[in-house]
Amino acid sequence: MKRVRSTNKNPKYDSPGAKRIVIVDDHPLFRKGLEQLIHSDGAFAVCGEASNASEAMDVIRKLDPDLAIVDISLPGANGIELIKNIRAEF
Repeated sequence: MKRVRSTNKNPKYDSPGAKRIVIVDDHPLFRKGLEQLIHSDGAFAVCGEASNASEAMDVIRKLDPDLAIVDISLPGANGIELIKNIRAEF
């Protein structure tokens, strides 16, 4: 089973009422940069990340985010298929 990577490590980013986001992208540097950008706005908080579609489904099931930012071209199943699967399940 894939491990859930929660990126919400810093309590200063835990704003009450912030929308919780999962980032799904196979490029770690892009995920990190996007996470920093999102954390600069108190209305959003990155709660987890995934590098492929299978891992993303596990993370989304466990963390129940408000929003998922998904790369279209992921290894294995593409981002479009992942979004269809997310919508079908949730």
